[in-house]
Amino acid sequence: MTKKNISEIVTRCGPLLDPDRTRVLIRPFIPSSDRCKRIIFKIMKLSDKEVKILLNKILDEFADRHQKINDVLLSRFIYCLTELKRLNNTSF
Repeated sequence: MTKKNISEIVTRCGPLLDPDRTRVLIRPFIPSSDRCKRIIFKIMKLSDKEVKILLNKILDEFADRHQKINDVLLSRFIYCLTELKRLNNTSF
């Protein structure tokens, strides 16, 4: 079986809906403890250079759409740090 392009499967009709990039919300991502551990381990394996590159990409993409992106990211970092400490005490 060959892989088909979406245009070979779907026929578009009617209006095309485009997202309004000015109305994007940041929702908290709260994974399970096991998934949280895996994510944290992947991040901890990154070099400082890789972290800076990824952070800059995130800021470039979201800064114009979110007024307090740095505050949101700091808040999520504090949450993850707390989770890391909790996991460290219970399951490492």
